[in-house]
Amino acid sequence: IAMPHTRCEGVKDLVVSIVLLETPVDFGAIDGELIKVVVLVGGPKEKGQEYLKVMSSIARIFREKENRD
Repeated sequence: IAMPHTRCEGVKDLVVSIVLLETPVDFGAIDGELIKVVVLVGGPKEKGQEYLKVMSSIARIFREKENRD
């Protein structure tokens, strides 16, 4: 699972997009595994606490092996 994320000016709301790849790609993962799931997270700089809660929730969900398979 790759989770690219950013906070930037001009963005009004938190946005999450989950992409399931047909063909796994090399995303430079620490474990060397190919990536099949990409979770994109974006949000406004002003909503730092909400942003961190979303990131934490996503990480918690995918920590479980059954949610990664």
